[in-house]
Amino acid sequence: MKKKYKLLALMLCLAMLLGLTACGSGGSAAESNAVSEASTTESANNGVGNGAAANVNEDAAPLVADGHTTLVYGADAEMSGIDPFDTQNQGGQAINEAIYEKLIEPRDDGTYYMRLASNYEWQDDNTLVFTLREGVTFQNGAAFTAEDALKSIAHMSEMTMHVARFAVIDLENSYCDGDYTLVLKTTQYYAPLVDNIARVPMVDSDWMDENPDMTQAANGTGPYVLKEWNMGNDLVLEKNPDYWDAENVPYYDTIDVRFFTDGTTAFLEFESGNLDVCYVQNSEDIQLMKDGGVPDTYLASQNINAVTALNMSQLIEDSPYKDENLRLAIAHAIDWQTMIASVCGDTVVPANSIIPSGDANHVDVGFYEYNPDMAKEYAEKYKTDHNLDSIDLSILVAEKDYNVSLCVAMQAYLAEVGINLQVESGQLFDIFPRLMGGEVYITINQLTGGGSSHNTFMSMEPGCNNLVSEYTDSEICDLIIKATETKDEGERAEIYKQIQQLNFDGAWAIPMYEGLHFFAAKNTVQGMHTYPADYPLRLRDLYAVG
Repeated sequence: MKKKYKLLALMLCLAMLLGLTACGSGGSAAESNAVSEASTTESANNGVGNGAAANVNEDAAPLVADGHTTLVYGADAEMSGIDPFDTQNQGGQAINEAIYEKLIEPRDDGTYYMRLASNYEWQDDNTLVFTLREGVTFQNGAAFTAEDALKSIAHMSEMTMHVARFAVIDLENSYCDGDYTLVLKTTQYYAPLVDNIARVPMVDSDWMDENPDMTQAANGTGPYVLKEWNMGNDLVLEKNPDYWDAENVPYYDTIDVRFFTDGTTAFLEFESGNLDVCYVQNSEDIQLMKDGGVPDTYLASQNINAVTALNMSQLIEDSPYKDENLRLAIAHAIDWQTMIASVCGDTVVPANSIIPSGDANHVDVGFYEYNPDMAKEYAEKYKTDHNLDSIDLSILVAEKDYNVSLCVAMQAYLAEVGINLQVESGQLFDIFPRLMGGEVYITINQLTGGGSSHNTFMSMEPGCNNLVSEYTDSEICDLIIKATETKDEGERAEIYKQIQQLNFDGAWAIPMYEGLHFFAAKNTVQGMHTYPADYPLRLRDLYAVG
């Protein structure tokens, strides 16, 4: 019998949510009817949301063509392990999404699909209750219960990179009311919490105790099970015969995931017909697909819905970026759209707000005017106010994708208005302590939007700051905090509108672009989707036609 699971309230520690990235690849694809529209929203009046207990797949499932029993998928670099709580690369995420499931899953409109939960509601400001589906089993045959849900949430809440997302949960007083009701007690009402819960994979609690690293084996409730893993070659998923929603998915008997560290080699395999779906990493290959250069195929793109920004930290007492004149000088000195297009091509889309475009609270605030004369005026004001003869800045970025190229381009623009920018780069784990320690004040990083306007401003605890930039403007801080505490969705949307405009006006963090993921697929493969941020290609939704 599974013992009742309780944990002491978590101790806050540094949340490494910073994703130092640059121009990525991926994109949008046509929505499939294979996925349910069952969803839940919070009440527009009181914020006590009641989830609709509707069928997770209420739309008719597609017909699967005969003779297509195996999908061969070309993924990016092989992961070192398949821990569902800690898998970073695209291929690993796609695999875990096929094996593990969540209580709920976000939709682009801010509502949620019901997955392992059939309902949820805020009973009061300090009580969030999930009603779970009955009859769901893990792949080892164990029943899925509220205890598994509580332990999965508790496990993720203890991870350094996620601790801030769950800081409001009072784990000491959270409990299971029977096998199928999970009662989460909180220290306050916190609007982002539901969205954060939607990111938690559900894992068997007893199995988790027996397999604490969870890197070499898997045990979820999803439509596919891990059949074999040939390190350095491929990983095979097999249809789960006991899947609770087997009438709708999966559509393939097996999925053969082949790993490629070289994007060119992967695409050559796709061109040769050896792959059904391929993650496309090279701009030349993307363009070839757009031009129709590979017969009987198509290109799908997925906006990862996270904004990469020039983040100017005000965390340290003597940060020069506390001065608005300097921030505005930088904002108007650079032709952002032209620069990004020149460096990144069409592998990204320009960001017109600090909140990603796929978020329901996104507002198009526009782009900074490229005006060198105006930038010079702001720069001169900054020098005068600080009694400086010159403006000498340093930027530190990870050696990844187009980071360094973007910095070199910025360097040239800023030089034209009298700002000297020194560019320094290194490996992420080497430079991260320096960024967080205040040694360097400016970087290019992907904000932790994750499809959620709340998480764009993620902090160590409910508050107003993300991990690199700090809003010293009290109005913005007050609004960020107010948004997380506001129950009415309409009021919350208006607050986020104000935040986005204030961020733009003060050039606190300069939005640069939203990255894309690109996938090449044979015409026989359908079910490619556009999803909210930080969701990979969903292998469970793919099916064969023709």
